Amino acid sequence: PAPSTPAPAATTAAPAPAGQCQDSENGAVDSYGDPCSAYKQHTEWCGGYDDADFTSGSMCCACGGGESSGGSGSPPATPAPSTAGPAPSTPAPAATTAAPAPAGQCQD
Repeated sequence: PAPSTPAPAATTAAPAPAGQCQDSENGAVDSYGDPCSAYKQHTEWCGGYDDADFTSGSMCCACGGGESSGGSGSPPATPAPSTAGPAPSTPAPAATTAAPAPAGQCQD
């Protein structure tokens, strides 16, 4: 359940770029039973409901914590859409094999 009283004022770090951060609470929840995923909609909770095994500022991406999944700190580049259509599908020519020439005879 969500806290019924407003969270105390806390300084909130800017969230990490989308797609590059993973919450790192590993099943831990805050003092009201909320996981990091709840903080995405309630960043004002950051730092207000930490307990012995849950520290939102270091575990939750929404609070500036979490773990980076790599990259340069910028969102991944989006590839430009292709203007070319699909490659035509032409069947490969059927391979023909000639029977080997008998010994001593030439074959073209």
